Amino acid sequence: VPHPRLRERAFVLVPLAELAPDLVHPGTGERVAELLARVGRKGVKPWEEKLELRGHHLLCLLGYHGQGYSPQHQEAMWAVKHRLRYFPQTRVQGKAAPDGVCQVCPWLREEGCFLLERPREGSVVSLDRRVLARLGLDGARPWQEVLGRVRERVRAADLPDICSPCPWLKTG
Repeated sequence: VPHPRLRERAFVLVPLAELAPDLVHPGTGERVAELLARVGRKGVKPWEEKLELRGHHLLCLLGYHGQGYSPQHQEAMWAVKHRLRYFPQTRVQGKAAPDGVCQVCPWLREEGCFLLERPREGSVVSLDRRVLARLGLDGARPWQEVLGRVRERVRAADLPDICSPCPWLKTG
């Protein structure tokens, strides 16, 4: 992260230390963990809240390559994917209702999903419930545990049955 005052900024050092504590600052030769120990964590709050995601988004994120219903929808998916990749201890709550990713989807209406201007919320809720049941998710779990359940309980050959009629299934 190129910034001239990186070594003085706790808000940069805290997440960097979580990702790469042994990374060496090129100017000082100090490890990130050492820089953070000197600066301290004052004013930096951990990201503790749980992340609520539609059941089907739990699977979508694993094969997500950048497609989406709008640029904002794509950005939201990338943000969630990166957050979970770099912070796998994030607690995830699966649900069968619109989530934060859905909030920026151009097809979301007050009544739910209206993909291509047709009511789809019922089929999307059904899809969410199939995924949550397959994964046995009944509460908030760390993302790494959700990933473990996916590895144990979902095979590539299962996806057409679980994910039908999702238009994105063929992309990833």
